[in-house]
Amino acid sequence: MNCTDVRKYFYAFLDSELDVERNIEVLAHVNMCHACALKIEKERLLQERVKETVCKVKAPVHLEQIILRSAERKPNFFTQFIKNFLLRSRFALVSGIATAIILIACFFVIQNKLKKNNIFYLAESKYHDYIMKQLVPDIRLQNAREIIGHFQNQTGL
Repeated sequence: MNCTDVRKYFYAFLDSELDVERNIEVLAHVNMCHACALKIEKERLLQERVKETVCKVKAPVHLEQIILRSAERKPNFFTQFIKNFLLRSRFALVSGIATAIILIACFFVIQNKLKKNNIFYLAESKYHDYIMKQLVPDIRLQNAREIIGHFQNQTGL
């Protein structure tokens, strides 16, 4: 790298913002070139002095108080969301809950009525009734041993 190229990267080098490869190239040039080494040293000292000076300067007390008061008055996102949700949209909240209750009730009531009028439901219930009438009363008791005994007698096993 020549001096012109290296001077483009001085401030990034001082702030440690260069990638490793570019940082090595700049450091190698600064080690070989006395003029660039002096220039970068002056910039580093200036940067340190500016940091020290800026850190020593305090904001005026009245400015700090104004900033703190404005920060205290401004609610955070969560509290502002809750406040807006509860105060501005009570009607929407109540109507939403009512709508949900009505929809759920309608779903179950209408579903139940549709189920009773459905041809498949009717056929299944009639078939179930027919099967229950055809079974031996012992089988309907759901006793496993009696059921096994009944089928063994029926099949001869």
